[in-house]
Amino acid sequence: MLGLALQNTLGDVFSGLSLSIEKPYDVGDLVWLEGGVEGEVIQINWRSTHLRNGQNDVVIIPHSSMAKMRIQNHSTMSTRYNGSLTVTVDGRNEPEYVTEILIQSAMACPAILERPVPTVAAVGLESDRVNYEISFSTSSIASAGEARSQLIFRLYRRAQPSFSAGGPIYFFREEEFFDRLSVFEPLSAEEKALLATKLIRRHFDTGEKLVAQGAKFESVQFVSYGVLEMARQVADGRVLKVQKIGPGDAFGEVSLLTGAAANTTIKAVTPGLLLGLRSEDLKPILESRPELVEQVGRAVARKQHLFDRFDRAALRHGETEQVDLLSRIRNFFHLNA
Repeated sequence: MLGLALQNTLGDVFSGLSLSIEKPYDVGDLVWLEGGVEGEVIQINWRSTHLRNGQNDVVIIPHSSMAKMRIQNHSTMSTRYNGSLTVTVDGRNEPEYVTEILIQSAMACPAILERPVPTVAAVGLESDRVNYEISFSTSSIASAGEARSQLIFRLYRRAQPSFSAGGPIYFFREEEFFDRLSVFEPLSAEEKALLATKLIRRHFDTGEKLVAQGAKFESVQFVSYGVLEMARQVADGRVLKVQKIGPGDAFGEVSLLTGAAANTTIKAVTPGLLLGLRSEDLKPILESRPELVEQVGRAVARKQHLFDRFDRAALRHGETEQVDLLSRIRNFFHLNA
């Protein structure tokens, strides 16, 4: 009876001894276990291993179970985590075009590393849809969930989701942009159709400067496809990266409504296409639609708030660097006294 009662406990103990000899993981490592459990190892005792997962919960796995699982240790070589997201796309979209949009959307996500560059592969074909797997890297396993969320939000800006269970998404055409932009919701179908005839298409190449900070810019631009990088020169003269924008994003609203000069320099990271509307084409509609001005105004205020916070953070960082530099100089010359 005693032997039967201790059977599982002894199994955990001897499995723990085997794991302690082989050392497939250690405290602080980020691991993935067969069955989908992943997290950081926070404790290893004589009977079980404790993991902290992405939801900040503690998962306890007995050693007898751990010894039978396939274990992937993400910290053996590097803390970098390779993640993926599978997307089902309507078969009416050309595969080459979909692949380009998916890669560029991933490149514009702040949580996804620039190197290695995200990749996309078609992994399934059905009668009316194609399954694509987006592979990307993050700095750690903890940021993988945030990266997937950012990627889903970006795809939502550029695609029309299906509200049926398991339905594919559809990347809408250029003339359908106004149906997907919330600021143009008050417009009638006729007004949207009129604006669509005013769109100016502009192709750009890698490395091309599209906007210079301080220049006059009297149009709003929508990114049909491509990746752009926004940089801003702050008060102390440094030029800092603000963010990347990709398919479905827009810029130029601040200059369009206020007449102010461009507050960032924008360069192309990849080739792409912009869809532009000039201020004189939007002015008649804005004058007749006060609610549209309010909506665009709120969007402009949010973007301006972003730049204000960026400038304050950059100034604080610059002051900290200056203090650290002075401290190192004093230490080097023994001037602390």
